[in-house]
Amino acid sequence: MDTKGQILSNDLIIGILIFLFVLSLFFVSSNFLYIRTANFAQFEELKLASIPAMQALAHSPGEPGNWEEFDDLNSVNSIGLVSSRNDLDQAKLDMIQDFNALHYWRIKELLGIGKYDFHVDLRRLQNNQQIAEFGIAPDQNALVSSSTAISNLDGEKVKILLRVFKNE
Repeated sequence: MDTKGQILSNDLIIGILIFLFVLSLFFVSSNFLYIRTANFAQFEELKLASIPAMQALAHSPGEPGNWEEFDDLNSVNSIGLVSSRNDLDQAKLDMIQDFNALHYWRIKELLGIGKYDFHVDLRRLQNNQQIAEFGIAPDQNALVSSSTAISNLDGEKVKILLRVFKNE
């Protein structure tokens, strides 16, 4: 029998299988790296959005400074929760919680995080008791960036936790 004209030898088949296996590993790992890089970029965007939003809430009275006296947020340029440096204003805190239900999208816009969602949680520093919250809570699988600030409310230290997130 003549073996010179054999098209598919065992060595060729094994070589093709090994090549296809290595090629599939390459595609799987490159897809994994692409997803991780995309998630990192999204996380960086979230972080860049959360920092100025926290600065506005915890260190600014808003513009105008008496925005909490308005009936809506249409003539407000920015919102903040302080009356003076590091002193939260209870009236502003109450008003933003009231506005949250009907004006959530406008609050996001005023904080500069329009394409993301947010949640703010205020707790007493001494015993971690919740004082207030507004925004919407993130899903379990959401990509979240958090910013924290310490401030005063009625002479008591409080922690402000801002979570900016994108639900997946």
